Amino acid sequence: MISAFLNTAEVASGLLRSPVLAERWERPSALAQFRVSGLAGHLARAVFNVERWLAEPPPAGGTSIDAVA
Repeated sequence: MISAFLNTAEVASGLLRSPVLAERWERPSALAQFRVSGLAGHLARAVFNVERWLAEPPPAGGTSIDAVA
């Protein structure tokens, strides 16, 4: 699962560094209420916040799940 995340993060990094993304930054996206920059921000957040989320203790009464199982 770690390698899948790292591969996905590498792809996301390439997209976020793309000159095409920079060129289209202020344009509307495929989602009516978002510009391209907004979608890029969501993509970056999804990758960058994983470490923070994993460092958090599980909530009291929470149920652990295994995405691989």
